[in-house]
Amino acid sequence: MVLDRVERGERFACVEYTTVLTQALNAVRIPARPISLFRADYHAGLGTGHAVTEAWIDDLGKWALLDGQNGAVWRDADGVPLGVLELHRRHLAGDRPEFTGSGPNFNAADAGEWFSYFHAFSVTGALAWSAGPYVPIMEVSRVIRSQRLADTDADFVPDLAAISTGVTDQDGAAVVFHSEHPYAEGFVVTNADGTGTGAINLDRERPLPLGGPGGTHRLTVATRTSYGTLTAHPLHYVVR
Repeated sequence: MVLDRVERGERFACVEYTTVLTQALNAVRIPARPISLFRADYHAGLGTGHAVTEAWIDDLGKWALLDGQNGAVWRDADGVPLGVLELHRRHLAGDRPEFTGSGPNFNAADAGEWFSYFHAFSVTGALAWSAGPYVPIMEVSRVIRSQRLADTDADFVPDLAAISTGVTDQDGAAVVFHSEHPYAEGFVVTNADGTGTGAINLDRERPLPLGGPGGTHRLTVATRTSYGTLTAHPLHYVVR
């Protein structure tokens, strides 16, 4: 265990900070993943990579990058933490945001150096992408492993608050809800007027009351997790 070795006085680099932070967040049921960052010369230079954590923050409805080694985050003009894709795009545009943090390793004066690592990035060991030529080699000698290489960055920021729907037959028409949130336990469904709130388990059917009056019916649906209910989404269906 990394923490056991820390107690014995050992020191570690960004990879170990990222491992501990990512696993700690997942242990308290906050979706988190390790991210590998690369400077422009990552395939041929030295010291060209950095490891960080990205966490899905339900209250913000977005991904936020957390630099465990530096005890730092990057924030926009409103103070909202930025995610890795946002930081990558800002790096390409030369628009460096605020670098804030605390702890013995944090030094605001180093912001420019750390920002240079957002030239390229991947979900460590899982997903890499490139809109053009891609070099899967790190510092001449190591292969950058990934399970999938994508040609678009859209897959990097899945909306974990999103809800997919389907229609099935359950002794009549019924709707089925599904969430990609890793800690989703079910859904809270409420009529648009605030009445009729009910809980539904994952991938279970909710009958549609088609025998009532015609017209548009409005509901809200929100993913339910062990530590709270996420933002509700509107659902409209029409009875003719």
